[in-house]
Amino acid sequence: MSIIVIEIIVVFALIVYFLKFNRKYKTKELIGYNKKEGEKLFSEKYELAGKPDFVLEKEGKYFPLIVKRSKKPKQPYFSHLMQLISYCLLLEEDGKKVENGFIQYSENEPFFIPYDDKMKEYLLSVLNEMRESFEKNNFEKTLNKNKCEKCLHKEECYEKS
Repeated sequence: MSIIVIEIIVVFALIVYFLKFNRKYKTKELIGYNKKEGEKLFSEKYELAGKPDFVLEKEGKYFPLIVKRSKKPKQPYFSHLMQLISYCLLLEEDGKKVENGFIQYSENEPFFIPYDDKMKEYLLSVLNEMRESFEKNNFEKTLNKNKCEKCLHKEECYEKS
């Protein structure tokens, strides 16, 4: 096969993939919500930053939506739940009224996740536990260094090991 034919096949495969991926998430509109792409958020108070995939708005209330490409589990993964609750907290710190959020896996209906004081307190306790563990160098390092790619502490973490 010539190189030109291979290039054409690769370009075609990328176009098909893009169209399929783009269609997946456009078809899962949540009716009645205004949707916009998320913006970077930062809280000095909680030393926390993040950017939700989307922020939905309905009747003056805001709902972060995170989209995951993986197959839908029976219940949301813990890390995804903490990620969503972090976005709820960040939106709240930004002066928005937040009561819940959504986690959407693949083509499935999103999980509806309530946000209340109990969830907020739990997130803050997890964040404190993580910070204390890091300060004491008392944590399990991941075997997959690719997971650390965007971590602010990546260099420090591997220097201590």
